[in-house]
Amino acid sequence: MRDKSTAPVRRSETLPFSGRSDPFWAFRQEMDRVFDNFFAPAQAGRGFVFAFTPALDVTENDKEICVRAELPGVDEKDVEIHLDGDILSIRGEKHDERSEESDQRRVVERSYGSFERSIRLPFEPNDNEVRADFKNGVLTVTAKKPAQAVNPAKRIPIGNG
Repeated sequence: MRDKSTAPVRRSETLPFSGRSDPFWAFRQEMDRVFDNFFAPAQAGRGFVFAFTPALDVTENDKEICVRAELPGVDEKDVEIHLDGDILSIRGEKHDERSEESDQRRVVERSYGSFERSIRLPFEPNDNEVRADFKNGVLTVTAKKPAQAVNPAKRIPIGNG
């Protein structure tokens, strides 16, 4: 048995909203369009431009901090690393071309785009104590902590007032 409410209902409340009766409909449509355009690749003259944001892993121990960036399909020559004080920036370009051929068709797809990630380190490393390695699509930047940044944790005794 269905529960029927005895509260009065206006006819307009039982119909789905249309663009004219809902003041937020146009706003929602515009926001949907913005998000659809943002997350979908935009077609350009020479291929597709895409948004690529490399994933970062940051680890730290008593002696150094290590930043790993996943850069699949990126060549080492297309990556730049900059250190400006305590700001570490990784930027570059990714180029990808795939082709598929069969008896009746041939498809060639190209995608390209630039990327940049910057992070603030918890200290300003010395320039000669930062190293970078690139292997199997993973960039690893390691910065040794300066002496003033190496503060081992100290136990604080709990006193009796």
